[in-house]
Amino acid sequence: MSPIRSTLLLACTLALAACAAPGSTSGHAVATPASSLDTVMQRGELRACLPGDYKPFGFQ
Repeated sequence: MSPIRSTLLLACTLALAACAAPGSTSGHAVATPASSLDTVMQRGELRACLPGDYKPFGFQ
């Protein structure tokens, strides 16, 4: 195998290993954001929006 090919193979292997590594190694737990359903349930109302040009709902 040529030196250029082996260097390229090593670089690709290291790049794939870096992609597979965990993002945070600090040991701190990351809080997951509340889902949209959790927000609706907490608020007690579902908000919906319609465009103003959609007939007949855009008429005032």
